[in-house]
Amino acid sequence: MDDTFKKKFVCNRCGCCCKNIKYYEPAQFLDRGDGVCKYYNDADKACTIYDFRPDFCRVDKMYKLYKDKMTWDEYVDLNYEACIELRKLEREKTENIGKDVSEVIDEDVSLTKIPKEEVTECDPLDDDFFYDLDEDFFGDD
Repeated sequence: MDDTFKKKFVCNRCGCCCKNIKYYEPAQFLDRGDGVCKYYNDADKACTIYDFRPDFCRVDKMYKLYKDKMTWDEYVDLNYEACIELRKLEREKTENIGKDVSEVIDEDVSLTKIPKEEVTECDPLDDDFFYDLDEDFFGDD
């Protein structure tokens, strides 16, 4: 597969992936009990261990597992699709509090566009993002 980096993965740091780790088995050990990562700060909407976060929290690092199956651009597109689904899920959670189930099923959940000033870029060629996959970051092993 062509592993040339053409697209950049742009993250708006909404925290939706951090707030739904219960759906990703390898990250479930970080669940603080409500499906949210124990390192996610709700008030700041930020990761408290961002510089030392595990590889599964890094789009660029996880590509190693898929580079034989798809191109970087295909991988980025799949990650954007996952982001969209997680944002929908978060929107549904907040909009549906106290609603009857029949109301929720009939609603159309649309996504808002990410304001350009809130976007940060993840550069897959930036050496600061790469470190050893086997390193134990949490001292759990």
